[in-house]
Amino acid sequence: APLWSLEGTLLHGQWVSVGDLVPEEPGLEAVLSQFHVAGAPVTLATAGGAVRWQYQDWQPETMLTRACVADFDGDGTLSIVVGEQAPYRMLDVPPRRYDVTVLDPSGGLVAKLPFTDAKRHDWYYNGENMAQVADVDGDGRDEYVFPTMDGRVLLIGSPEGRRAWR
Repeated sequence: APLWSLEGTLLHGQWVSVGDLVPEEPGLEAVLSQFHVAGAPVTLATAGGAVRWQYQDWQPETMLTRACVADFDGDGTLSIVVGEQAPYRMLDVPPRRYDVTVLDPSGGLVAKLPFTDAKRHDWYYNGENMAQVADVDGDGRDEYVFPTMDGRVLLIGSPEGRRAWR
């Protein structure tokens, strides 16, 4: 496949997840979320580099985590899931609301899952929240493993937000 660039569309610090989100199109799609840019969109790009959609409805003054691709039902239907966090430049952040957002493959909103988080003043936090997707409990369905800034781990096990562990 030819190389492509989204320079001019995306700004800085892209995190990439790949999946077959549009099975009727050849190749895999890339889901990109931007680090270091408050309020930046999540972008779905085709294997050929065309932007299929962008989603950009976040809580104010938030930065995104890595957008992940998850099969929450174990049936091959994929969702995009991304969490919010405080911008890394903010040093002391009191408890406030953030969301984990679940999108369908066409960029439509499936769910906003609110949670409260705060930066710990006694802990260096560089802002690189490394959320992951895995079948943690072995039931054939993915869970979204999301470490928070205050030291907790959220384990979200369905698009509607079944929280298996917190």
